Amino acid sequence: MTERQVEITHVCFIRKPDDVIRCTRLPGHEGDHHDYLVGTTDSRGRRPGVWWPRRGGETQFD
Repeated sequence: MTERQVEITHVCFIRKPDDVIRCTRLPGHEGDHHDYLVGTTDSRGRRPGVWWPRRGGETQFD
């Protein structure tokens, strides 16, 4: 089987450096990346998520 690259079009999906976490914001967003699926759910059913800064030239395939 050969590897292929598939672009995820409905989320940014940029990987956090040195981690497996990926951005879950809309493609082309401004500001920092954010994965809202990370962390422990609080009493209201929310998670804190993780934020990290954008870097120039990032792609989903980095």
